[in-house]
Amino acid sequence: IINTGAHGTALAIQYSKLAQEQGADGLMIIPPHFFPVGTKQVVNYYEAIDSEITIPIFLQDIPQSPIPPSLALELAKKCQNISYIKVETSPIATKVFQVVDATKDVLTIFGGAGGSYFIEEMRRGAKGTMPFCSQPKEFVEVWNLFQKGDEEEAINIFNKFIIGSEIEKKTKIKASLH
Repeated sequence: IINTGAHGTALAIQYSKLAQEQGADGLMIIPPHFFPVGTKQVVNYYEAIDSEITIPIFLQDIPQSPIPPSLALELAKKCQNISYIKVETSPIATKVFQVVDATKDVLTIFGGAGGSYFIEEMRRGAKGTMPFCSQPKEFVEVWNLFQKGDEEEAINIFNKFIIGSEIEKKTKIKASLH
């Protein structure tokens, strides 16, 4: 999945076509966010990109340019390649639920924010997350445990190896600064 979003439509199309030509399986496309734009411009942006490529698109919902659930549904209906959304606007777990509820089975919902809310996202209907790349084994283990119904052990692994290691890293960084 290659991120091909850009501040302008022509550049996003160029990046998207190049990624597809180079073998990308899908595209992560952030809405324009440098200057505020309206819903119509966001729809036009995604429709223009969608018309130039043939691989799946992940909408990327970010705090700088959030994608409301109703807009996510509209985009999925208008653009044949939009199949996923990565939710990163706080409160993330609540937003995941709202998007799941609004889009039903039209979009596959993923969480974001480095996987920090992975369990809460899955509880609310997310089908995955896009975490930091430093702990793939642990994220897979949490996913597998959660899917098997062992939420307690999934939480233990998550707290010990994912959240715990992040806290440990931050503590070491703070200590090295003093």
